[in-house]
Amino acid sequence: MEQREYLKEMTVLLAEDDMIVRDSTAQALEIFVRRVIAVEDGIAALHQFYSGIADIVILDIKMPGKSGLEVAQEIRQSDDVTPIFIVSSFNDCDQLHRAIPLLLIDYLIKPLNFAQLKMALIKSVDYLDKRGGLTYPLGEGIHYNKRSGSLITTAGQEIMLSMREKQLLDLLITNRNRLVTKERLEDLVFNMECSETSLKNLVYRLKKKIPANRIVNVRDLGYMLAEKN
Repeated sequence: MEQREYLKEMTVLLAEDDMIVRDSTAQALEIFVRRVIAVEDGIAALHQFYSGIADIVILDIKMPGKSGLEVAQEIRQSDDVTPIFIVSSFNDCDQLHRAIPLLLIDYLIKPLNFAQLKMALIKSVDYLDKRGGLTYPLGEGIHYNKRSGSLITTAGQEIMLSMREKQLLDLLITNRNRLVTKERLEDLVFNMECSETSLKNLVYRLKKKIPANRIVNVRDLGYMLAEKN
């Protein structure tokens, strides 16, 4: 699959506090990707990231609440695969030195232009490809393709997940080895209050499709995706 085809299935998380810049940048990104989630500060960016929807993250270096560097640092504590870009001006060079350990793909210098954004997206696909980020290994020869929402076996069999199974697995992968509460799962997957039975049934159906013991039930609290031993 070519880079453009991958991009058509991806979601970009864009954090920028300037409304005019945010809207114009989002419109340019939407030419290439399936969806753009645009937020105005760092706290909202982290909330959206942990909902499991972002394939690529673009952060303004200076934002209310948390700066782009602080958001990137928090993401990197649990995720070293998702492509992250910092948007800055030339006079932010001193701050950018702090970003060296954060495995950023690149810095985008303001004012942003169409060519910059296009190259950033292409770099993201290449980066994901090299780091195995276009699919996620679940063990026992099964890989998850987040872009298509399907499970791929070593025999080449493709098993499509339902929309809610995909949302659940995306959320658990983003928060792997961390508890995701039942209340958060209900809010993000069902977008409403649901019965405990509905959530249990959804988890049960997903467990039947992926290797045993990857989804751990933390009694009365929620679920987590355990890393492979």
